[in-house]
Amino acid sequence: MRTLGLLIAFVLFGPTLFAQENKWWHVGGNMRLNFATNPPTVTAGGCINTTEGCASISDAAGNFLFATDGVTAYSSNCSVMANGTLLSGGASSTQSAIIVKNPVLPNIYYIFTASENATAPGIAYSEVNMTLNAGLGAVTANKNILLTPGLIMSEKLTTSLHCNGEDVWVISKRWQSNNYMAWLVTGLGVNTVPVVSSAGFVPNLPSGVSYGQLKSSPSGTKIASAYYGFVGGYGNTAEICDFNKATGVVSGAISLGTVVGAYGIEWSPNGEIIYCATNQGLLYQWQVCAANIPATRVLIANTGPFFGSLQLTPYNEILIAKGTATRHAVIRQPNVAGIGCLFNDNYYPLIANSRMGLPNFRPDFIFQDPLDYDANDITCFAFQFISPPETCTSEQVLSYLWDFGDGTTSTLANPIHNFLNSTPRTVTLDIFYQCRTLTLSSVVNPVGGNFGGLIFMN
Repeated sequence: MRTLGLLIAFVLFGPTLFAQENKWWHVGGNMRLNFATNPPTVTAGGCINTTEGCASISDAAGNFLFATDGVTAYSSNCSVMANGTLLSGGASSTQSAIIVKNPVLPNIYYIFTASENATAPGIAYSEVNMTLNAGLGAVTANKNILLTPGLIMSEKLTTSLHCNGEDVWVISKRWQSNNYMAWLVTGLGVNTVPVVSSAGFVPNLPSGVSYGQLKSSPSGTKIASAYYGFVGGYGNTAEICDFNKATGVVSGAISLGTVVGAYGIEWSPNGEIIYCATNQGLLYQWQVCAANIPATRVLIANTGPFFGSLQLTPYNEILIAKGTATRHAVIRQPNVAGIGCLFNDNYYPLIANSRMGLPNFRPDFIFQDPLDYDANDITCFAFQFISPPETCTSEQVLSYLWDFGDGTTSTLANPIHNFLNSTPRTVTLDIFYQCRTLTLSSVVNPVGGNFGGLIFMN
């Protein structure tokens, strides 16, 4: 028996379209990181000079567009963007900003901002039109649109791709409440009415408990939160929750236990491992698919103070900010459990202090849908077809539909099919999720075992 693989020709839809949007990183200390190579090229002349949160965005071709620290927006030449001052984020907010592109309008972006230290105004957004100011972009009159009137929020911002594959959820969490809040960005703009759901830990006094990253998994089906605390002994924990990509509801919180000084948090590219870093220079790992997740905790590193933000790179590694150190650390193989994840405390040198922030990117910039199914030829004409494997962090599959190209179909996940002759057939698999369909298609030759063709993602 031999396993036949797919020849991938192209992808019509999916996060791979965003593959270059996280190529340029602008981080505190006016450093510019170019991820055209790995490790990245580090140069001076970056736009951002801030201690913590930052965000930057490139276009689909990898051309840098703009960056922000949540207070000021900077154009591609690092000049202050027109109308780009006095944004309502915090200069010392863990995740002071995240940038979301309008799903339909190619030149419209939204800068979502989070204020610092559990103070007003909370979460807001400002619109950027890249056709203005000779292509350098400008913040429009839709500036500092407050999304949380009268509410105090934590310093947390992340996104999840809606299960329709187009719209984007922006997620944050209230302070002194277990309410998660999610706003949907569509082609019509930002829906200012949030989906509110209750789950997990209540970040309470002192205000330092509002510190710490919030990240959705690359598939968008789970989120993870770090709660700093440290001073006063309250907080100092992390949790993971389920996220419904269709409804925006957060549920099913699982505490990861005591994590003193928890600040940075990040998922492995396959979504099956979570990492949390502390201001004491400790790096922990948990296996999300285990029956008892807290029991899988492993201390990966203890390098002394301190670790800041964690962020997936375009090369499926996790970069770690190092505070006052003039270097970044890295997790080279974050999908591997235990010390085999290959932590490196001295990944590459910097030209200034690392500081605590790394750009806050959409997690789905990394995620890719399953790109193939397999077929094992049992005899010349009989094949065992195997659907792409689903993991504990995948979207829930509602049903399967195989079309064998000879007038017969199957709704089994892994059917066996007997072809009647050697005529090449196009075999198509539709995988039905809650609000989208993934279609995989390839040509099968029942005699020679040739297996290739195109993949279509709907």
